[in-house]
Amino acid sequence: MNTKKRIYLLIILITVILTFLCGCNKKESSNNNTVVTYERNSYSKNGMIIYEGGLLAYYDYKTGERSVICSRPECTHQKYNSQTNPDPSCAAVPPKQTIFEAAVIINDYLYMFVLPSEINKMDIYKSDLDGENRIKVGQVNCGGIADKAIVCENFFIFTGKELTKKDNEDELSVSTFQVKYFTGILDINTLELFHIESYEKHRMSQNFYVYNNILHYYYMDEDVYEIRRVNLSDITVLEPLSLPMKNEQEKAYCVMDKGYMYYIKDDLIQSSADIRRIDLMTLEDEVFISGIEIQDGTLIGISDKYFFICNNESNIPDEEKWKFIIYDSDEKTIDIYDMSYSGVQTRLATHLINLNGEYILLYKYIEGNMHASYRYMKIESLINKSYDFVDTDVIY
Repeated sequence: MNTKKRIYLLIILITVILTFLCGCNKKESSNNNTVVTYERNSYSKNGMIIYEGGLLAYYDYKTGERSVICSRPECTHQKYNSQTNPDPSCAAVPPKQTIFEAAVIINDYLYMFVLPSEINKMDIYKSDLDGENRIKVGQVNCGGIADKAIVCENFFIFTGKELTKKDNEDELSVSTFQVKYFTGILDINTLELFHIESYEKHRMSQNFYVYNNILHYYYMDEDVYEIRRVNLSDITVLEPLSLPMKNEQEKAYCVMDKGYMYYIKDDLIQSSADIRRIDLMTLEDEVFISGIEIQDGTLIGISDKYFFICNNESNIPDEEKWKFIIYDSDEKTIDIYDMSYSGVQTRLATHLINLNGEYILLYKYIEGNMHASYRYMKIESLINKSYDFVDTDVIY
């Protein structure tokens, strides 16, 4: 694999968590509604639901306060244990003998997705926001949720998993099965699950985005890099969009925002770059911002007037060699965002969730000790190296 391709794929991996909550541009929904999930946790505009290894808890961004999703005053919130607590009564604990996959808030109800003992089956439970009055509303044909999902009105859109029997294998054992993946669209009202396509490799960054009731998402397979599309009105597959070229040799990484697909186009002669955009309806390609003084930059996110850019002039596929830039499209200014002033690594800023165009949630997972740190702050505060933020620590 050549260096350019390694850099591209590494950027894809980094931006798995770099998620923008304007992915569904329909009418304004409740601020409690989940918008995106990642690794069993879900995020809304006001707070996040964290799965703490057997217990669901809600964290408020502005205060950092933790609340177990259980309103029973006498409850001690004990997790499931086959020996000491085989039949847990806490409303924040998933149903017994199931594997937790995700919990999301839709229209002021909490939906929980769990795997029973059956292969390629997923149970769906519905409850009040405090976990009470939980009932099983149905079951769908699905072997699990790979990682990332979004909620757009009544649709739960995700990368699903299913176990399939390998070709020419007669005996039924663990080794005779393989995991395949599919793009799943679940209507939460009818519980009808649509399998859009199946593939063998797990695509780490689907980056689901809905505009004008059309779902857009990345598809990557060997040398195929494109945006696949599905009309959510009737669940019909539309013609895919080819990714534009960043330069003569490299496909561009694109960010979809407010009906456009934005990307950086290198100007090797001038040692600068343009930000271009493609209208998702008309497919017209135009220059949005010209002559930015960066080299080999990749657009990784947009928040209102701010463009988040990964800059790697060294051409080495190593995160430590990259600079992370915020470009203000109104003021035409470039700021390198560096978190070291507050005692944390700059890489903390590589994983972020854009909440509303003003506030962002920065995320860092510390491997080895099951510890995650979240920082809630304004984008201006990040640029100005302000201490006006709220940190939340989660211990799994």
